[in-house]
Amino acid sequence: LSTVIAGRELGLPAMVSLRAFHIIEGKASLSAEAIRARILTSGKARYFRRTERSATRVTFETQRGEDPPVSLTYTIEEAKAAWTKGDAKWAASAWGTAPADMLIARCSSKLAREVYPDVTLGLYAVEELDQ
Repeated sequence: LSTVIAGRELGLPAMVSLRAFHIIEGKASLSAEAIRARILTSGKARYFRRTERSATRVTFETQRGEDPPVSLTYTIEEAKAAWTKGDAKWAASAWGTAPADMLIARCSSKLAREVYPDVTLGLYAVEELDQ
C-alpha cells in the first residue's frame, strides 16, 4: 500500500508504482529508470542521455532549458570506494555481475538530483541504497 501511495504522490498509476518502486530496508526507492523518466516527462530537460558506457565508467549529460549542458562521469573506482560490504559481497552483487548497468543507475541518479532537485525531490535509486 505504501508503494502505491508513494507513486500516487508522484502522479504514477498503481501498477507503474509497483514496478518502479522497491522497498530496501523498509524504505521506498525508485528505480533509476523511473527517476530518469521523471526528468524527461517534467519538460524541464532538453535532453538527458548517456554519452559513454563501459564496465568501468559511464557518463551522462543533460541540459536544463537554456542552461549550459552538465555532464557527470561515474567510475567503478568510485563505486568500490563507496562499497562497505567486502570483496565477496561485491562479487556476488549486481556490481560484480553487471557493473555497467549499476554505473548507469548510479551516474544518472546523481546527475538527476544535481540538476533537477525540484523534480527528484531527494529520490534515490534502489541501486544507491545497496551499499
